[in-house]
Amino acid sequence: MQHTRGDIMATPNQQDVHFVLERASADWHYLAWIIAAIIVLVFVIRRYGPKPPGPWAMISTCCRCLGMLIVLIMLAGPAWETIEHHVQPGQVTIAVDLSQSMDRKDHGDQKHQRASQASALFRALEQRSDAPNNTYQWKSICANGTQISIDDLRNNSLVASGTQSRLAHEITQIASSSQQDVLVVVSDGRSTDNQQLESVAKHLRERDISLYVLATGSDAVQNELHIAEVIGNREIALGERQPFSLSLDTRGLIGSKLTMRVHNASGDLLKEKEIVIPGDEDQKAQLVNTEATIDVIMQTEGEDTLRFSVEGEDGIRAATKVKVHISERKLRVLMLAHHPRYEMRYLRNALDRDHTVVIHSYLADGRWRRWGTDRFGPAEIPLNSEALKEYDAVILGDVSAHVISIPIQENIVKAVRQSGLGLIWVPGERGAIADYRGSALGKLIPADIPDRDTIQRGYLKGILHKAKVTPVGQQFLKSGKIDWEDLPELIGNCPLDIEKKKGIQVLMTGTDDTPLVISRQFSAGKASIIAVDDTWRWRKNVGDFYLHRFYSSLLRYTSSGRQLHRKPWQITSTPSRARLGEAVQITVSPTGPITNQNSLPDSITVQLQHGEQEKIIRLHRAPDANSYGISTAFFQAGNYQLNVADGINVGDVRSSELTILNATAENSDPRISRDALDNLAAATGARVYDNAEMLAKDIPDRQRRRSERRVESVWDSLWLLIAAITLFCFEWAIRRHFRLP
Repeated sequence: MQHTRGDIMATPNQQDVHFVLERASADWHYLAWIIAAIIVLVFVIRRYGPKPPGPWAMISTCCRCLGMLIVLIMLAGPAWETIEHHVQPGQVTIAVDLSQSMDRKDHGDQKHQRASQASALFRALEQRSDAPNNTYQWKSICANGTQISIDDLRNNSLVASGTQSRLAHEITQIASSSQQDVLVVVSDGRSTDNQQLESVAKHLRERDISLYVLATGSDAVQNELHIAEVIGNREIALGERQPFSLSLDTRGLIGSKLTMRVHNASGDLLKEKEIVIPGDEDQKAQLVNTEATIDVIMQTEGEDTLRFSVEGEDGIRAATKVKVHISERKLRVLMLAHHPRYEMRYLRNALDRDHTVVIHSYLADGRWRRWGTDRFGPAEIPLNSEALKEYDAVILGDVSAHVISIPIQENIVKAVRQSGLGLIWVPGERGAIADYRGSALGKLIPADIPDRDTIQRGYLKGILHKAKVTPVGQQFLKSGKIDWEDLPELIGNCPLDIEKKKGIQVLMTGTDDTPLVISRQFSAGKASIIAVDDTWRWRKNVGDFYLHRFYSSLLRYTSSGRQLHRKPWQITSTPSRARLGEAVQITVSPTGPITNQNSLPDSITVQLQHGEQEKIIRLHRAPDANSYGISTAFFQAGNYQLNVADGINVGDVRSSELTILNATAENSDPRISRDALDNLAAATGARVYDNAEMLAKDIPDRQRRRSERRVESVWDSLWLLIAAITLFCFEWAIRRHFRLP
């Protein structure tokens, strides 16, 4: 973007045209040529033989003299000399740092962003009375490619959205990529790489570029509070305790007491809790991440919106909203086992005592038979397509593939991939799961598994495992008073190879980070595998509490996609957790076949809600496609609720959410780097300004004048040559007429 100030055309380009002799570079050369011409003419007049009679003598002499004079002039190099005078304005580049720290409102009256200094400089240049003859080019740096427009400068609406500040690198790039006499840098001096600003000095000196620095920002520590993420199940069981973990980003609040509150959509207070931000004084200026947990119990079924707020004693506050669905949570589970081993027996009994779970169990030893009384399922094993629709999850124990026919395996695969059925593999020391390798159902095993003998040896080795829940698993595998690692050790495991599998989520690990519980998405549904078969040992002194909590949580997690098939459309974001400035693909797609594609609209509207703010985006349908999508970036951290607002029936779309995490490098310490700016100025002989008006007055006039000389030779002109030849020929004809030598 170029902005020109100054009357750079006050003196227009001029041309001076002169007739010159190229072989007369000095004044005395002209005298020499004149003397030579006189000598030649005298010789031609007096020493050229007898003259023709009468007036023909004068005519002959004149032709001879004129011809010789033309020859002499041609030998002297006659030419037209043109001198053009040009006026060139000074080139001034103003580089505005638009990294995220420049978005902070800690400059001047605390009402304007740091980037507003660029607008102040723009106005000061516009109002300068003795406007220099310069051309100003405004460029952004550290801005993820964002350009600067005159309207943004004039309206003070620059958006600082960069996720990192490679200040030295980008200043060097600007100095190398364009011609300029003066470079003005508007920045707070923050740099997120290891390159020092002084490294720019040598480059600027080599290109003879004058540097001016406009500093902006404050070195004071401002208190900050943000809710970066809300972690918790959006499907809440009616009347049951549901924990939510809030990821808080704070600055300047070390040791401060904060109050967490949860309200429902009606404004009723559901829970209140006080927390203290841990840390020491050395972290006061840093962005500190703290996780705090708060529980809610919902007493009404249906859709609701939970409003989480965190407030400090000094009035600092942050809030966000999360949409949830409350239901009775009557999970219907189908359990298939080979024989009544401990793991399956205790699991069946624990789930049977849960009034929110309906479990039907079957054993395959000998032949398929119902395991238990009538309440444990139909007399015939329900594995056809229609029967599987009644279940949310299938637990597949140590059952050989030989007792599950190919059609039944295909029914399970279809139910998982298309209808969101949850599938949980619980292999045992028989190693029967190895029989599924290479089959359609075996492709729903989240990891690569070895042969039967290797699996059996894995259990017989008896390696003791202290179960440890990963950060992903902590989102739903919440422990009670006793942490998972403090429960009795698990003995042996089925070896799992997860190196070649993509999209795997490790939920629980054991000794040497051995994966014990992993999960993976398969189209609409999920499949999980539990590589140990003695979680029943957790019952020591506590009964079914942890065994039940582990399996019921895992069942709800794995069967979460089961809800998708009940709505024909779903909205998703890829990735679901992204950093500031990272591209996110938002897609609205059908969960099943579309019967009438021609009835679909060309575009739909999606609402993105972040706290009290809302944003509307338009998604377009690709030709011959059923889904809608757009790729966009977010420049404000927090939780975003994604809902379809228009285009298709809102009630037919399952909503989703997206978490945008802070760009940690750019936000780690946003205070102005005054030392870095001073060091840059000292290395380049520049000056650091804090006032835009003073800087505008000191920018020098770098207008330059230059002249270009152009010479057009005429000594080899065809017309001069013709004239000389004509004169000599006419004189020769006269002499021949009178028979003169």
